[in-house]
Amino acid sequence: MEDRVKLAVGETKEIILDSNPITGYSWSIIRSDGLEVIEEFISDDTNGTVCGAGGKQHYRLSAKCPGEYEFMANYRRSWENDAIETFSLKIDVE
Repeated sequence: MEDRVKLAVGETKEIILDSNPITGYSWSIIRSDGLEVIEEFISDDTNGTVCGAGGKQHYRLSAKCPGEYEFMANYRRSWENDAIETFSLKIDVE
C-alpha cells in the first residue's frame, strides 16, 4: 500500500482497512492533525446471517489548507497497550 499521496485542497482520499471489532480489535486514530476525517465501519456480512463477521474500516481524509499532513492509526484492543498493526499515510496537499 502507498505511504504518501498528493491531494488538492478539498480533495478526498479514502483509506479502507480490514477490521473485526467483535474480537475486541479495532482501529484507533493516533494522528490526524489538520485533516478532516470521516470514519465508517462496513460489515462484510450484508444480509445479517453471520454472527461476528468482520468488515472494513473506511476513513475519508481531506484538508482545507495546503501543507504536509500525516494520518496514523493503530489496530489494537482498547484494554491492551500494544498495537498488532499500525497504518501510516503522509499526505501532501497543494
